[in-house]
Amino acid sequence: MTTYRTTGVNLDAADAVVSSIEQAVTATWGDNVVGSFGGFAAGVTLPQGYTKPVLMMSTDGVGTKAELARQTDNLDGLGWDLVAMCIDDLVAVGARPIAMTDYIATGRIDVGRIERIVGSVAAACTHAGVALIGGETAEHPGVMDPDVFDIAGAALGVLESGSAIDGSAIAPGHIVIGLVSPNLRSNGF
Repeated sequence: MTTYRTTGVNLDAADAVVSSIEQAVTATWGDNVVGSFGGFAAGVTLPQGYTKPVLMMSTDGVGTKAELARQTDNLDGLGWDLVAMCIDDLVAVGARPIAMTDYIATGRIDVGRIERIVGSVAAACTHAGVALIGGETAEHPGVMDPDVFDIAGAALGVLESGSAIDGSAIAPGHIVIGLVSPNLRSNGF
């Protein structure tokens, strides 16, 4: 019989990751989170003040910046980039971000590295007022090199029905504002 362990998946490391990230993740939770840490799913109740709420979702990753971060061991900003990539897409359509999940795929679980990445995601979620309600760390031995990883996320937002920003209000004479990037952003090379 084939088991996770015989395929190279380190269940002890997986359990260690879950234990090491619990405090950072649950620190993003408020009274609106439904479920428990480590369960198969969690949810959030909708904020007050919506008559006809519409749920909006976005998913994204940090692209090639994950590889740059791996090569330089500069992991602490990845979560901030991931949260920005996901919730900025919600904000762009007028939705209020309320929850997020993350996904990390790696060739071999390095507990310290995963803890740093998820800690960064949790810090960014806390700053944005978004609950990090779940995630997945997937170990792919033999498919990915042991030290390689990729990270992605999905965010949930809410807006009032009929209030989505869709670009239809753009008219000649409106001003476009561009901001200079002070450093490397997601999808870095």
